[in-house]
Amino acid sequence: MSGHFYLSNLKKYWVFPLIAGIIFICCSLLAVNVKVINLIKTDKIRESEKTIGTVSRSIDHYLLVLQQSASELMLNNQNMVLRSTDDKRDFTSSATYRYSEMIHNIKVANSLVDDIYLYYPKLDYVVGTEGSYRSKNYFLISNQLSQSGYEDWMQDVLDTEQSSFFLNNQDGEKKLYFRQHMPGSNDEEFSAVLIMCVDSTEFTRLLDMALLHDGSTSIAVVDENNELYQTGGKKLKAIPKDFSAKKIENADYIGWRMPSEYSSLSYVVVSNKEILFSPIIFIQRLLIIGVVLCTVAGLLVSLFLGYRQHASIQQTISSLNEKVLWSLKENTLSDILNQRLTDLEVIRNLFQTSGITLDYMYYCFVLADVSFEKDKKKIREWMKETGRILEAEEDSVDVMPVLSGNTAVFLLNYEPSETEITLRLAQIFESQSKRQEKIQASNVFMSPEQLVPTFEQTLSLLQSQSDPSEVRDLSTEKEGRLLLERWEKALLFQDYTNARTIVRELFHTYVLTPSDSYVRLSRQYVVVHQVLQCLEAEDARYHTNFLSAYLEQFKRCTDTKKIPEILSDILNQLEQVNNQYSLNHKDKLSYRIKKIIEDNYNKNYLGLCYISEQVNVSTSYVSKVFKEEYGMGVVEYMNRLRIDEAKEIMKRDGLTVKEIAEKVGFTSDIHFIRIFKKYENTTPGVYQRQNK
Repeated sequence: MSGHFYLSNLKKYWVFPLIAGIIFICCSLLAVNVKVINLIKTDKIRESEKTIGTVSRSIDHYLLVLQQSASELMLNNQNMVLRSTDDKRDFTSSATYRYSEMIHNIKVANSLVDDIYLYYPKLDYVVGTEGSYRSKNYFLISNQLSQSGYEDWMQDVLDTEQSSFFLNNQDGEKKLYFRQHMPGSNDEEFSAVLIMCVDSTEFTRLLDMALLHDGSTSIAVVDENNELYQTGGKKLKAIPKDFSAKKIENADYIGWRMPSEYSSLSYVVVSNKEILFSPIIFIQRLLIIGVVLCTVAGLLVSLFLGYRQHASIQQTISSLNEKVLWSLKENTLSDILNQRLTDLEVIRNLFQTSGITLDYMYYCFVLADVSFEKDKKKIREWMKETGRILEAEEDSVDVMPVLSGNTAVFLLNYEPSETEITLRLAQIFESQSKRQEKIQASNVFMSPEQLVPTFEQTLSLLQSQSDPSEVRDLSTEKEGRLLLERWEKALLFQDYTNARTIVRELFHTYVLTPSDSYVRLSRQYVVVHQVLQCLEAEDARYHTNFLSAYLEQFKRCTDTKKIPEILSDILNQLEQVNNQYSLNHKDKLSYRIKKIIEDNYNKNYLGLCYISEQVNVSTSYVSKVFKEEYGMGVVEYMNRLRIDEAKEIMKRDGLTVKEIAEKVGFTSDIHFIRIFKKYENTTPGVYQRQNK
């Protein structure tokens, strides 16, 4: 069980971030690997592309040699009688035999030439490597006395209309020929046609010599009609049939086309991608295996070290979370007080941005003089520990501490409880600092917009305690403060009968007891102001106009002792107006409040202010009616719904704590964890692992 617990925490604090980091590194390495391999492939393709230029230059060189040989024959023929031959007997002369021998020597010297001959169309004679004969006889001698194909040869090969290189089928095989007109006499355009037949075997050998020897590349030579003449290299399967494009590519092959500079032929080089990239793929697999092995090894080592150090990791993470939480509270409250912010919307947005929710109805400041201690870090530790202890003791208390100069400031946001919150906080802080300080608690207020004026008023009261003989401990005022709290609760819950019975005693035991006239005046102002606020709210609700009349009474009142009588009269008037509301109305209102909470509990904007706006009554009346009907506060009911929903989500879905917090309406995961722990005595993470 212990091992499982530690492993669960290890998942939360170590394993998941570690795995995420390693996956990120692994993906980055793989991405780099893919990028590098793609660059290598690109270079390989460019290298393969250069082959087409090599092939073109190599074959064009031999074709140029053929043209030069033809020019040599033309030059020799110009000085011979054969140039102006006009009699068949001229073909039996010695000059003819010498010319035939010269042609034969050229063939022997150039292995690319299969045959060379001159055709004289006027006399139908051929002079070539086999001698001087009529065209049909020369064809028979050249083809082992077979006259098959003679007609095609006469029509296509000996055609006098075209010159340069061309292809022709002979005996079922495509052959490459070179044709050039020989100059004739003055009265003739030409006297003969020079024909050179290229040796197909030698041509293929030249193609093979120009290619790479890795077996990945093949070459094709096509004519101007894109008909295949010869291929070289390894005979590839499924070689593309369309050679018209400059770049040829499909799933298996990639190739390029380049026209010859000396003929109507074009060269097409095609490479098999699988063979071309096989060395690269092998390297890529090795790199991937290396990355995966290194990642797995690093993960295992890190998990082992993390498992060994789980306790210290968990402690560090918890400490960091607490530091972040208290730092957010301190910074936010410090900004509000230092900048004198009083706009309610701005204050709420500032708290919400920091992940702090003002869930409860009451607010109160407790200030302590810490000028005796110069170490600010030590003071902050006392304050944070005081807040932790009080929040652990009280379920519905949120403590926000901030150090302002030589004053320790605590803002309490809480719900009513049997414990005197301010006195308890003072006791805890004194036990932390090991001495009694000057401590001053503020009046209770209900709206965040009163933060700054209440703080400044309380700070003035604290600073006025200059004479040690006049410094009063909070415990001496406990009776007066308890009475004030009872009276304020009665006002909040619109219990004007109880408030009226308390008001005289409140003036006697709380308002008029301080010796300092400023403090008495301040307390008198607070009490009167709260009653006037209630009167203004009831005027707006019932469309009465009592406020203006009672304001005139206060203006005319010069005796402080008569103020309780005016307050009693106001409270009595409020009691009579309030009694006009029937129990049936309260029942309907409490049901509406409950329905609003149940419909919107997963929305982070739900709170007392939102509900008050929806039902058009004050926040205090909302709390009073709901608690009378259902026996619990609005915030408590809302939080219970959220926690119950969160528990169901934990059992059903694999969401993170932060995602669950957002889904059920909490503004931050830190606040969700604290509320969950209050109701369930365990953290959401532990509960999720135990009930998954």
